[in-house]
Parts: sequence; C-alpha cells; structure tokens
Amino acid sequence: MRDLAASIFQAVVNQTISGLACGKPIRGHVAFLGGPLHFLSELRQAFVRTLHLTEETAIVPENSHLFAATGAAMAALSGGEDEAVPMDSLLERLEHGVMLTFGLKHLPPLFRNQEEYAAFNRRHAQAKVQRGDLETYSGKCYLGIDAGSTTTKVALIGEKGELLYSYYAGNSGSPIETARTAMRELMEKMPDTAVIARSCSTGYGESLLKSAFRLDDGEVETIAHCTAAAFFDPKVDCVLDIGGQDMKCIKLKNGSVDTILLNEACSSGCGSFWRTSQTRWATRRKDSRQKPPLRARPPRFGERAALCS
Repeated sequence: MRDLAASIFQAVVNQTISGLACGKPIRGHVAFLGGPLHFLSELRQAFVRTLHLTEETAIVPENSHLFAATGAAMAALSGGEDEAVPMDSLLERLEHGVMLTFGLKHLPPLFRNQEEYAAFNRRHAQAKVQRGDLETYSGKCYLGIDAGSTTTKVALIGEKGELLYSYYAGNSGSPIETARTAMRELMEKMPDTAVIARSCSTGYGESLLKSAFRLDDGEVETIAHCTAAAFFDPKVDCVLDIGGQDMKCIKLKNGSVDTILLNEACSSGCGSFWRTSQTRWATRRKDSRQKPPLRARPPRFGERAALCS
C-alpha cells in the first residue's frame, strides 16, 4: 500500500507540473498551499523531490489550507468601510436565502420553446442502433466489452452489425465481477443457434478483462470509438467521447485518427461527476431526460473545477 500511495502521489505531481508549467521550468521559491498539500506531507515531499527544492526554496506556511479563505477576508477588508454585519444577522440571512445583487453571466437557452425541443428529439430519433432478436438469432456473434473507469459496457452484435444484447452497470470497484455478471446473463439468453465467433475488450481495463476472460483481442479505446462511429457514418470526421473520468475529442482524417484532444484539468463534467450530482440532487436519469431544458437564462458555470462546486 505504501508503494501504491507513493506512485499515486508521483502521478499527481507529474500531471500537475506538466499541466501548469506547460514545458517551462519552475524556478525560485515554491509555496505549498491548499488542503491536499497541507494535510498530505508525502505529497509535498514528492513535489520537493521532483522540483529539486531545498529547505530555503520550499515554503510551507502555517495554516496553508486556509490561505484562500484568508485572502478573501483580506479582499473584503480592503473593499471599504461598509457597515459591519453582526454574526447572528449573517447566519439568519443565510438561513432564509440570499438574493444576489450583482449580475451573472448567462448563456442563451438550449431551446427557445417546446417546438424547438420537439424538433431536436425528432432529428435525434432518426439515429438509432439497429437491433436484432437474440432469442431467434442464428449464426456468428461478436462480443465487445468496454471496461471503463467507472462503468462496464457489454455489446453483442450479429454478422450485419445489429445489436443483439447490451449491458451497462457501474463497476462498484470490481470491473471483473461486473463483467462476470454480464457474461452470466448473456449465457442464459444465448440460444443454441448462436455462437460467439470472436471477442474483444477496450477501455481502462482492456488488458485486465482480456486476460481474465481469455478474450481474442484488445483494442485501444480511441480506435474502438472511431471504428464504431465510422460503421454508423462512414464520413465521420470528429468523435466526442465523454467518459467516466476524462473527455476526448478525436479528429479523423481519411478514416484514420489525426488528432486527439484530452482534458487534463480535472474530471468535472465527466460521467462520474454527473452520476454523483444526480445522486446528490435525488434526480433519476429518466426523469432528467424527460424534462426539456427550457430555462430562460441558464447560468454560465465557471470552467474546469468550478463546475464541481
């Protein structure tokens, strides 16, 4: 466990330095601020080792986890001599809700009216996966397993690409057990007239599932995405993948991957974020799909980690 923790800390350090420095050297004095760097001393040491800091150049202030809050208080102090608000009055005001007195940036609504929303649904309803009946199917089948960072997906297709069986579930910390549950369910539904001719895994757990279930092939996630997209639209030139922990924009040229853009800041807006948010808001997915986003002035969220707040 100690070696694993050290590896995770070093990965955080490498990702942070490469993302913030953008290839430029970090020189001079470095102050370690914020909760993780205050409470996790080994994380600080990993930064110190990687940046070759000394006792003089590495600054670890007391109460460093409170520096942002302290800065906000200092900003309020320098804002002028406004009338002081007693703590009791402030707490009472917060309990009854606070009305913002300043303007917020807003985005135009996704749909201006119900008609635009209905037109959107009609257009998207035209793009559906062709489905087949597994119970009556006869012939070769092809199995694909996507072991993602937070969920596992299983798809069984026929010789014409029709979807015969699908499975989707959270990993719950064990993608092998999740995939095993799907395999048991699939085997119960497989008729004697159907045979799995070939199998392939992809995603974060590609190698793990390939070894565990002795699958025929393993494919890189980006190639798997583009192969499926090109099957439905041979002229596709851009694939957007919102995964459990990251987002990718894959640009194609002449049927091949040309450029891959990957979010490197944080996982806000990814699958795990939406799942956690829906649980927090006690909103079921099917309910959220049925409600059209017709807000007159949807708020403009901040970028990157601000979305998580």
